[in-house]
Amino acid sequence: MAPFCKPTHRRHSLSISAIEAEVIDYAPEYVTRSHKVCFVGDEMYKRNPLVKLAYLLITGPSRYKRNLMFHSFLDKYIHFTPRQYHTYDDLCATPPVADRYVCGSDQIWNINFPNGWDKSYYLGFAKNKPKYSLAASLALKKESLPSDYLSFIKEQLKDFTAITVREDIAVDIIQPQVEQKVQHVLDPVFLLDSKDWDKLESKAESTVRKEGYILIMPMGDGANVFDVARQLKSHYNIPVYSISFSKRKIDGIDKTFNACSPSMFLRLIKNAKVMVTNSFHGTAFSIIYKRNFWACSIPGTSSRIESLLRSFGLENRLVLGELEQKKIHEKIDYEVVEDKQVIDTRRIVESFTE
Repeated sequence: MAPFCKPTHRRHSLSISAIEAEVIDYAPEYVTRSHKVCFVGDEMYKRNPLVKLAYLLITGPSRYKRNLMFHSFLDKYIHFTPRQYHTYDDLCATPPVADRYVCGSDQIWNINFPNGWDKSYYLGFAKNKPKYSLAASLALKKESLPSDYLSFIKEQLKDFTAITVREDIAVDIIQPQVEQKVQHVLDPVFLLDSKDWDKLESKAESTVRKEGYILIMPMGDGANVFDVARQLKSHYNIPVYSISFSKRKIDGIDKTFNACSPSMFLRLIKNAKVMVTNSFHGTAFSIIYKRNFWACSIPGTSSRIESLLRSFGLENRLVLGELEQKKIHEKIDYEVVEDKQVIDTRRIVESFTE
């Protein structure tokens, strides 16, 4: 059991290994407030009450629809603990009972967010039981970490049974702080193959034309993603679809999916002619579905995508600025893409149940 940011895949993997898996329903206020329909995070929209109201009227319906989709998905697929916990003290007072505990994965140890300092995500409440980290992600480079964080993780991880991290550079950061061997593994989405994911994709709410569009998934301002998408649109002469929460009208984008279910997310990637994204999981599922893709960098957090590309020998798919014209024609030969680490990751995770 673990307080997971994205727990679905871990539960399925351990369940098919004949292990009863339960996900701790951990909902701290710093997470839940941003999921509310009335939440406004951007200071630009907060200052003026009329601007704030207009923003909520524009974004509210799609946010409400998206919340319904994800709550339905969680209710259907995730086996949560009967009790919901809101603070680390809650977990310490009445910890969920289990034979072993696992924490992971997506940016749970990133100190740019409150969860990076939250002892819940280091299983501090679990006493005298085996503890494991599954592809725990820092998403930061060593030079970005303050010295007090290194002493913090040293204390938090000292009694872990096994430590695995998602970025290869995280091994170099954590290993000097602990006695256990720190191992690099892939994100939990790779515990399943494309046929496994197809079972979820088949439930998508609408159809799309196979290889009839360019798909983008921009995070942040996504400027480099839009630039590369326009280059590819000019080359292929097909529409550009976008998976984005933003309501901004972007030149060159033909259709935006603001309220995209997990199933529809998979369908859009599976059937795209080419994917352009600065999203880690957009990149990961492009690899799982063997799509041609271009991964754009995000200043400060690109280590996540760079590590993933190195794992598969696909470093040449990283775009740091403008996509070179001569590269537009390049396709990925998945027959020669390295997949040894997928096998290694599955083997290491299975060892958690021994």
